[in-house]
Order: sequence, then structure tokens, then C-alpha cells
Amino acid sequence: LLPVTDFSGLDTLMKIGASLAEAKSDMNMCMMLVMKRGSERAEQTLEHFKQARQYVMEKFIHYAVERNVPTYSKTVTADTLADGIIDEIKMDNNVRLLLLRMPRESTGQNLINETVQKLIRENIVNIGVLYDKGLTQIQNILVPVGGGYHCKLAIHLAHELAVINKGQADFLRVVPSAIVPEEYEDQMAYLQEIVMSELSGIPADASLNLDQSDSAADSIIRHARLGKADLVIIGSSEVLQEDEIFGEIVEKVAAGVSCSTLVIRQHESPAASWLRRQLKSMDKSSD
Repeated sequence: LLPVTDFSGLDTLMKIGASLAEAKSDMNMCMMLVMKRGSERAEQTLEHFKQARQYVMEKFIHYAVERNVPTYSKTVTADTLADGIIDEIKMDNNVRLLLLRMPRESTGQNLINETVQKLIRENIVNIGVLYDKGLTQIQNILVPVGGGYHCKLAIHLAHELAVINKGQADFLRVVPSAIVPEEYEDQMAYLQEIVMSELSGIPADASLNLDQSDSAADSIIRHARLGKADLVIIGSSEVLQEDEIFGEIVEKVAAGVSCSTLVIRQHESPAASWLRRQLKSMDKSSD
């Protein structure tokens, strides 16, 4: 599901969406426009949205056609963008991934931030937010692996994009600079275990790397530059401050890399989330 909020920045989002949909044989794309309920001059507004919907289909449909991905558009009415998305997902529980683009303008960012915050509270769908800096190809994908819940979906999406585009996924884990050799080997084994458990093995198109650094964000930014990454796919932090959407490290990476960044937040039922956090707390206590 791709809610349309800004016509000028849909190219990269459509490329990623079409690639992911192609990777799954039974997946399609829906481009959705949300018209505010109770708008003045309703008929004029509706006509504007009809024209916008037609424009979106004509301008961006070629991305779906090239990959033979079924695509359609629709207009819904709601009080807010978030409400429109939530209503649509509740009516169609087959939505596997919601893709949004973070605008570069502060006013547009506020809308997306508010929308994402509400969607996180609802916790009904996997969310991907694109910090768009362009995307000419999808050959080199960098995936930071911190071991948190949300990075697991990032691993899967990166692998699917790498396979369908005949590219490579680089899985990177950042460890403290003062780590001893024995712990270094343990961390590499842990990285291998995470990737293998998520992908049922280590794909031929994947590389696994450890980097010793006291700044995870700086390390990721450096690796994106040295590896000439086309796209960074990173999972949201699990522990967030009140004014954060995805966490400090994620925000630094998205701002610091020269390529586009797709931030992933995976849906999880409240019961599963509570149980996982309890187990994590118990593990820390035992340590």
C-alpha cells in the first residue's frame, strides 16, 4: 500500500514497491489518495483528486508494467491521512507492507511523523518509510544488523530486493572498538546466526561484515560510502524517546548517507511484543 502525499517524490518509492511486489508472486500495489472528510467545495476537491489519481497512474504505472505487477489506485475519505490508512488496512487485512515517503520539507515531515506515530500506536501493519535521495539502481544494499525485532524484516526485504534485481545485500554488524578477539568471533557467529535463521541459510548474493566502532551511525555511514550503497535498509530502534519516530541512530544514518534509506518497523501483536520484552528483560537480568 502506497499512500500518495507528494507527487514529486514517488519515483524511488514506486521502484522499491514494484521490486518487492515482483518478488512475491501473489502481491500487488495500491496507490491511495486520502481526501479530507468535510472539505469545503467538496465537488471541486473530488474532481481535483480524480485528476490527481489519473496523473499518478499515467506517470508511474510504467514501473509496475516493467515488472508485471498488478497495480491500481483508489481515493478514500477520512479525517486524516493516518485515519484513511488505518480504515483501509482494517477493511483489507492482506496489506503486507505500507510504504511512505518522508518529504524533505518540514511541513510535509510533520504530516508523515504524525501519521507514523498513530500507525505505531495502532500496530496493525508493517511500515516502511523512505528517506529519498534518489535511486538509479538497486545493486548494492546495506543492512545494519543490530539484532532487534525490526531488523529481521529489513533482512528479508533486502534479500528479496537483491534477488529480484540481481544485486547484493551487505549485512553489517557494528561492535565496540575495544572488543577482544574471542568476543569478535562470537559476534560474527551471532551475525551469521541471525541471517541464517531469517533466510534459512546465507545467500550467495550476501556478504557479512563486522565493524569495530564506538559510533554505530558513523560506521554505517562510512560503510555506505565505501561500499557505494544504492540503498540502506535499516530496522527501527525498539526503545524510543518521546519525540522520536525511529530512534537517534536511524535518524543520523538517514541524514548522513548519500543514498536513500528505507526504515522498517515490523508489526507485532501486543501479546507477542509483551512476551518478547519480558524475555529480553530476563536475559539482561541473568547477564
